[in-house]
Amino acid sequence: MRNASKKYARALAMSAKGAEALRQLSLDFEQFTDAMKRSKDFRAMFFAPQFSAEQKVSIYRKMFSPLLSPGFVKFLGLIHRNKRERCLFDARTEFEALCRAAKNEEKAVVTTASPLKQLQLSRLSEVLSKKTGKKIIIENIVDPSIISGAKIGIRDRIIDVSTAAKLTALRRELSRC
Repeated sequence: MRNASKKYARALAMSAKGAEALRQLSLDFEQFTDAMKRSKDFRAMFFAPQFSAEQKVSIYRKMFSPLLSPGFVKFLGLIHRNKRERCLFDARTEFEALCRAAKNEEKAVVTTASPLKQLQLSRLSEVLSKKTGKKIIIENIVDPSIISGAKIGIRDRIIDVSTAAKLTALRRELSRC
């Protein structure tokens, strides 16, 4: 499923003519998937096999006009005609990654025991930008179970300097004795 999601995301990104069109498609994706998350009925209709792709696209045009760009509505029609509805949320994730890459940006997920202050976020972003050569966009997730420190995820790399990770390593080491 992930491969199909990447292909759909790439096709949507390639359909954009310029940075502004790419930004609009990103907004379209965000609005549409957020609406799906908020409304159980809308989500049910999106996945309902009793509606044809054309009927669903017609509904989207009525519901979201003029919010969604014609290119995004066409993309949704393609998803439905190919019966790839389950790819939509993964395709959004992949599409966002492509948009960030086009702007030389990278997303870092930083998990901490308490929210980071703006100054800490700025400094961390600066340090990570120097290491990666890209502008870093930080998403700060609060998880008290890590006790202190941080867990930083960029792409497929995770740097875990949390107290919880250190305690786990210590427990493992002591269990060997």
